[in-house]
Amino acid sequence: PLVAHRNDEAVVNLLKASSEWGEFDALELDRLTDGHALVHLSLYVFEWWDFPACFNFDQKVLERAMLLFESRYVNDNPYHNSAHAADVVQACHYILHLGGLGSLLTPLETF
Repeated sequence: PLVAHRNDEAVVNLLKASSEWGEFDALELDRLTDGHALVHLSLYVFEWWDFPACFNFDQKVLERAMLLFESRYVNDNPYHNSAHAADVVQACHYILHLGGLGSLLTPLETF
C-alpha cells in the first residue's frame, strides 16, 4: 500500500515541493498518504540526497525501518506526531539544500 502512493500526482507534487519553503504541507501529505507522511518524505529525501547508493542501503529495509520509526509516534498528540516529524525533515532538507549547508558537508554528515 505504501508504494501505491508514490505514483499519485498530488503526493509526487508535494514531495517535489519539499525543496521549497512555504510550498510543502506536511498535514496534506499525511492525509494523502493515510498517515505516512514521515515515511514518504523521508524516503524521498533519502533518494534526493542519494543516501541509499552512498551507504548501500537496501530500499526495502530502509522502508521497513522508516515505518517502524513512524509507528512509534503517538499520533493523537496534536503537535508532536509523525506529521510534525515530516515537517522537521522537510525543514532540514530545505536548509541543507537551498540554504547551502549540504554542499559543505560530507554525505555522512548530511545523513
